[in-house]
Amino acid sequence: MTAARRRRRLWVRGADGERGAVAVAVALLFPLLFGAAALAVDTAAVWNARTQVFSSVDAFALAAAMDCAEQDCPTKEEGEAMISHYGITNNSGAKLASLQPGTGWLQTDPAQRATRGQGTWSIRHYFGGVLGVPEVELTVETMARWAGLPQATSGLSLAVSYCSYRTALNAGNLASNRATATLSLSTVTTGSCTTPDGTAVRGATALTEQTGSACRTASTAGTTTATVATAPACTAAYLASLVGTDVVLPVYDQSSPTSVRVYGYAAFRVTSVTSGAPSTVTGYFTYTARQIDTPTAMPTAPDLGARGVFLWDPADWQGTRCPC
Repeated sequence: MTAARRRRRLWVRGADGERGAVAVAVALLFPLLFGAAALAVDTAAVWNARTQVFSSVDAFALAAAMDCAEQDCPTKEEGEAMISHYGITNNSGAKLASLQPGTGWLQTDPAQRATRGQGTWSIRHYFGGVLGVPEVELTVETMARWAGLPQATSGLSLAVSYCSYRTALNAGNLASNRATATLSLSTVTTGSCTTPDGTAVRGATALTEQTGSACRTASTAGTTTATVATAPACTAAYLASLVGTDVVLPVYDQSSPTSVRVYGYAAFRVTSVTSGAPSTVTGYFTYTARQIDTPTAMPTAPDLGARGVFLWDPADWQGTRCPC
């Protein structure tokens, strides 16, 4: 046998030996590889379920806060129905086979203008049972709060003076015995009153500069917004669509020939409208709520009835923490 043939046979034998060694290594490592794959699948399922349960708890806490902000906090029975509706106890909204029906509770506290919710679920592992961990428990807590709107886009290009707002409230209140008021879509400069900071403000209503082409104006509490002399382009059809809805209106406490300072925001329930020169809206001041992005700090705008609802850190809950 030549040296070359001997080397070829040794090389072939070496290859056979390596294949055998790889097979043994794979056999030894297979349980670890399978375990790693199973862990990855179960971990992904837990994170997907976690995202879903956070959304569910946030949703029912926000829904309860919206009701409370409109002076209609849910009763215990209504809270339980709300928890079930958002997929806590019956898991009706679950889209993951690993997420089992859970338990939840809702706590409301109008004094601190907050609702607190908690949900607990069992998440079934797809492969964890092989390792003796068939499921894990996940508990999620959240909190929602409400405060006077810090900024808004009004439903009409109209600002109401603090005088007009206070006059309507003196004749009634926001919660009951609501006094009817008629607002003219024009600048009315008659009348005066003293604002909460002790300054005098004149006028009843002021036309504000439209934001875009719609009959609306965007503004921020504590800042000035421009006024105009020409009536806004509010069509008869648009005004008619406001009947039966709550319109957010800025309330001003300072005015000049070209601007007004927004003090806060009121909610006006429109009951009827007239089109003309000028057009008018009739209704009463009330409470309304709008969901807003979580602010970096608690809003400080005065609460005039138009309220913003937002998520908040549950660690800031004051008082008892109970599964009610």
